[in-house]
Amino acid sequence: MEAVLARMGIEPGERKDYMGLPHTVFTLSCFAICHIGAVYVGRNPLYSADRLARQCVDRGLKAIVTFDEPGPLAKSLQIRERISRPVPLLVGSFTQGPREAIALQESEMASFLQTIADLLTAGGSVNRITFDPVAQPALLQFTGGTTGTPKAAVLTPYNLQYNSA
Repeated sequence: MEAVLARMGIEPGERKDYMGLPHTVFTLSCFAICHIGAVYVGRNPLYSADRLARQCVDRGLKAIVTFDEPGPLAKSLQIRERISRPVPLLVGSFTQGPREAIALQESEMASFLQTIADLLTAGGSVNRITFDPVAQPALLQFTGGTTGTPKAAVLTPYNLQYNSA
């Protein structure tokens, strides 16, 4: 999966969003993102598409991982439309395993939509990058925005390891 992300032009430090519920696809995409040195950004699918699109523009979005469920997929398409940038959608099945094929690629979406199953079977390799675990961002976690506009808290691999212990 990480090799395909790298071929898509996602480089170290760039943002890849996850719009969905806790799922195996979340774990797979997090590992792939970290492997190439990109930054994971979680998106709350309960927020409006306008609010999420503003966050995406502010953070330099490169791709969105979502599901074939109508709600998350529709919202991801709305975000893509609002940010006026050709951002690929990486779609997994919520009800099947991550390697199970899903039938989504309608002709108008085929140019920017890839399934997680296709990414997992594409193969290839990528060199693991080396980075400073104290300084390199690994994850952007947005606050709830209760006092105004949501802010992104930057977490490094060191932060994640320290807080998981």
